[in-house]
Amino acid sequence: MTLRDLSPWDEAIIDVINSDGTEVQDGFKIRLEALGLVPSKPVLVLRGAAFGGPLHVRVSSTTEVAIRRSEAERVQIREHQPGTGRHLGHRRRRHRAGPGEGPSAQAHTTRSDA
Repeated sequence: MTLRDLSPWDEAIIDVINSDGTEVQDGFKIRLEALGLVPSKPVLVLRGAAFGGPLHVRVSSTTEVAIRRSEAERVQIREHQPGTGRHLGHRRRRHRAGPGEGPSAQAHTTRSDA
């Protein structure tokens, strides 16, 4: 199974980053390792862009990267845990009311009582 196969909020452990031995692929592997994508590190998919765009991934508990799906296909994973997102200490954020939303929104609107 690869990193590309995960859905948002799925987490796994990186097993190996595949390379075909060419200079370009070895450089790619070194770049991913520099970003923190190394074997035995936990990884959490936060979201995937529409129409086959990149994946937003959290590595360990501190580093977030965007990775192309073609690159994510080279990252082999193990110990897949679907939809939890708890191993990395991540909690889903609640929507906070913005301007003009919520119960206090009417207190901030202007009235035209002439």
